[in-house]
Amino acid sequence: MELGETELGASDFESGFGNWTTANSSPTNAILSSSYAQGTQSVLLRDNTGDNSAIWLQNPLDLSGYDSMKIEFSYLCRSFEGSEDFWVLVSNDGGATWTNVATYVVGVDFAYGTTNDWVIGETVVVTDSSMALTDNMLVKFQCDATGTGDYVYIDDIRISGFVLDPSLIAWWEFNEDGAADTANTVDDTLGTLGGDAYMAAGRLYILTNGWVDAANSVSNLASQLSDEVTVSIWAWGSSSLPASTTIIRANDSGGDRVLNVHLPWATGKVYWDAPLVANRLVYLSSEAEFEGVWSHWSFTKDAVSGAMIIYLNGVNVAEESSGNTYTLGGIVSLVLGATDTSGAYSYRGTIADMRIYNRVLSATEIAALAAQPISELTD
Repeated sequence: MELGETELGASDFESGFGNWTTANSSPTNAILSSSYAQGTQSVLLRDNTGDNSAIWLQNPLDLSGYDSMKIEFSYLCRSFEGSEDFWVLVSNDGGATWTNVATYVVGVDFAYGTTNDWVIGETVVVTDSSMALTDNMLVKFQCDATGTGDYVYIDDIRISGFVLDPSLIAWWEFNEDGAADTANTVDDTLGTLGGDAYMAAGRLYILTNGWVDAANSVSNLASQLSDEVTVSIWAWGSSSLPASTTIIRANDSGGDRVLNVHLPWATGKVYWDAPLVANRLVYLSSEAEFEGVWSHWSFTKDAVSGAMIIYLNGVNVAEESSGNTYTLGGIVSLVLGATDTSGAYSYRGTIADMRIYNRVLSATEIAALAAQPISELTD
């Protein structure tokens, strides 16, 4: 769970630049425009004349004490060509230095031409582990095109700070559209996509043989898992289900499973192993629950009490209250979307917002995760 999101600033530019500024020198390539606006006006950036083609916050934001900063905005690009792009930059020293945190390239992130639609609710997340979040944070949007006829319109900017639940030890949001790697938001380690896996709109798509090798997250995971765990996943299964699939697999040095979820197996059964098959919970699901529909699944284990639970859309659908007392140590490999990095037993469908906690979340907390609209997780 996120312990809290705090909105630190929002701008729709209906009444002017507000807390945003530009170089205001000739040539002026950052202006307010009513053309193609969201509402009555948006910011228009053009050309590549440095700060003359940019807007940035004039009053710093205080993000000290937050685990991450989220920058949400909408944009529309017109007449970009070649390799033209625009940037989102962040400064943690009041503008003395800037770091490019996101680049949007024509032909990769948006189409060529003059008929593009607005991209609504684009999201960039900057974590404290990737850049120290201070009390002197600034954000900049900058056009890097080649002429005054190349436009990017920016609107509806919202900046917020997050404090994460310290028990959240891994979180994949899959919001790196088109990229070869996806970040674990908690520790910024990268997982590498393989096979036919790809990302779009905050979702991981696997057709028939794909996976994410999340080996870089193993060290943090192994050091923080022992007696308790919760795995939380949004999943949408393709019409090829039921088939024998694995949606997450963590092994020890002997190749035995420490964490394993079959969602489902060919029989339609959902298996939750933590660890081995000796500590296994089984739920007989139906196609209406895993095929062609978004479902939220949570899997919990408490080695002290021996309890294991499977939740579907926030509801407890399978439980063993005792007997499952093996601990969760020794993880050396982690694969998302398949059993291994050859794509064995690949999931077939779409995955979003995958999380691992090092404690058992309460039924109330799990219901809250399941109640969050999937559209809010996949902008």
